[in-house]
Amino acid sequence: MSAIENPLPERVDFLFNSMKKSIILFFLIGLTFAGFGQHPCSVVKQKGFRLGKKALATSTTVRLLKAYDVKYHELNLHSEDTNTYLEGSVRTLAAIQAEQLDTFAMELHSNLVVDSVIQNKNQRISFIRNAHAIYCLLPSQLKKGNLADLRVFYHGTPPSDASAAIGNGFSSEKSPTYGTQVTWSLSQPYAALEWWPCKQALDDKIDSLDIKITTSKRNKVGSNGKLISVIAVDDSSHQYHWKSSYPIDYYLVSIAIAPYIEVVDYAHPAGSSDSVLILHYLYNQKAYANNKANIDFTAQLLEVFSEKFGPYPFMKEKYGHSMAPFSGGMEHQTMTTQGVFPFDIIAHELGHQWFGDHVTCGSWSDLWLNEGLASYTEYIALEALKPGQEKQALADMQAYGSSGEESIFITDTSSVPRLFSSSLTYNKAGAVVHMLRYIVGDSAFFAGCKSYLKEFGGSTALTTDFKKHFEKSSGKNLNAFFDEWIYGAGYPSYKVDWNYENGNLHILSTQENAKSKSTLFTTPIQYRAYFASGDSSDIRVDGAKRNQIYFKGNVADSVVKLLPNPEKAVLMEYTLFKNNGLTGIQSKVEAAFDFNMYPNPASNQVRVELPNNYFEIRIYSLEGRLLFEETAFAEKTIQLEKMKGLVLVELKTPKGKSTKKLFIGN
Repeated sequence: MSAIENPLPERVDFLFNSMKKSIILFFLIGLTFAGFGQHPCSVVKQKGFRLGKKALATSTTVRLLKAYDVKYHELNLHSEDTNTYLEGSVRTLAAIQAEQLDTFAMELHSNLVVDSVIQNKNQRISFIRNAHAIYCLLPSQLKKGNLADLRVFYHGTPPSDASAAIGNGFSSEKSPTYGTQVTWSLSQPYAALEWWPCKQALDDKIDSLDIKITTSKRNKVGSNGKLISVIAVDDSSHQYHWKSSYPIDYYLVSIAIAPYIEVVDYAHPAGSSDSVLILHYLYNQKAYANNKANIDFTAQLLEVFSEKFGPYPFMKEKYGHSMAPFSGGMEHQTMTTQGVFPFDIIAHELGHQWFGDHVTCGSWSDLWLNEGLASYTEYIALEALKPGQEKQALADMQAYGSSGEESIFITDTSSVPRLFSSSLTYNKAGAVVHMLRYIVGDSAFFAGCKSYLKEFGGSTALTTDFKKHFEKSSGKNLNAFFDEWIYGAGYPSYKVDWNYENGNLHILSTQENAKSKSTLFTTPIQYRAYFASGDSSDIRVDGAKRNQIYFKGNVADSVVKLLPNPEKAVLMEYTLFKNNGLTGIQSKVEAAFDFNMYPNPASNQVRVELPNNYFEIRIYSLEGRLLFEETAFAEKTIQLEKMKGLVLVELKTPKGKSTKKLFIGN
């Protein structure tokens, strides 16, 4: 059957013959939707519409996808547990954002055949297939605010080129341990189109969703939302109907089909009069028995996370798991697809219901907001339910996270392996979230999490949005923290010299970046001083963007041992040296000292950062006139009212060694 039943209108003929000329194509058909505003949530970068190195959407398709806002989908499909063949239809309701639109685009993998497109329930319309796109040719233009109602009928076998985050977008395999055959979806990041026609844009969440799957009566179907009905279709098959009433992103839509057993539990979050259904679809009784000890933590974990981060986001529906034969988990909204059940993975995928599902990263560059925060919920889970084990979990995050040489913020979103880098997106990001908690304190940390989730719940957020909430909850300027740990690369490595003499503890810390020369770190470092009496005390030394930090403090008791970073709060490494006398530290300071002055040029004041507190500072005009003189401390803010134009700044040590820099005053 031909995809286009009637003779092509002139507009369609042009589309078909000039598909590869995207610039000309956009100019001509773009007149029909010029002037529409971008979706008010977040902006997805165009290269986000890519799978590995294969373009999934042309620039034309991307522009057409931005011309509407998805409101509703109904997936009505037939699928079995024994293979990946699919047939059925997907209905889309979408509000037009363009001023006017005559071509409606969707994404669907070229392996799948489109049989027909129906508009408004009964009007068959023409369409064009081009690579992984469907161009639906509307008989009359839809104007801004109109609702498009299209149903795509299709069939076929999805691809099997392992292009999703874990395997394929749609898979069917047998469990090697339990012998159960399962068919399941896993769409993250760009593989939803491998099994259903959709719009793969993070910033356009689906408002509501019905999923109706017809399958053999031996099977159960796990999916998103609330189970509405199981209806017999004929003697051998029945239809599972799930309904999701909360906003959901395209890659979180899921199905899992197998002859499952059903295990039911309930969570009772504090402060709520409602319980939450916990529903597990598992292979068989043996699979349940082997995993029961950890699976049974699910309800408790939901209660813990509800206390820490706010109410479970999908209270009126459920949470649970559908088993599938892969070594990991995927945080499908309200029903995680999971192959193994260690405590940390159960916690991680449940944590995603808050961080990733309820609030989704607004671009794939910001994926750390999903994965780093979910990784840190593993720490929260251990802290609450298995106290003492969280320290090892943090040590592991830091150890694995230290292997990455790039930033947590992702610049190449076309690379699926880079997106899901274990060292960066999961482990280092999780360690950085813990550092944020260390920097702002517990109260501000959890307050920031709750306010972030409250503002962006049901929508998407960017790193800048996340930062704003923690600055508000803590009252701190976090520019340096995010510049260094999110957008910067590497982590600090310190050489620490220390000595106790005449009632004073002296610490000299010299920093390098263990992975990158581009970033130095200002994160405060905690030191634990152990005294001759057997007691200990913690000292927090503020970091500064310079190679050396010098600290001098009065300590009554004799210090016999110094331990940097005792709680492992900061991702760092260090080498510790104890000097026999203060002279050793002073000589190292004087051997290589430098200083920073910023901003340069400055309008009315400048901050001077110094490597220790023994220096004299003098500022001269170019004519040699002394403008400023003082014995400086670790940092000094200097007013520049009288320092106009180019000036010379000189630092001098007690032994007479000096260094000079030119600076531009107001």
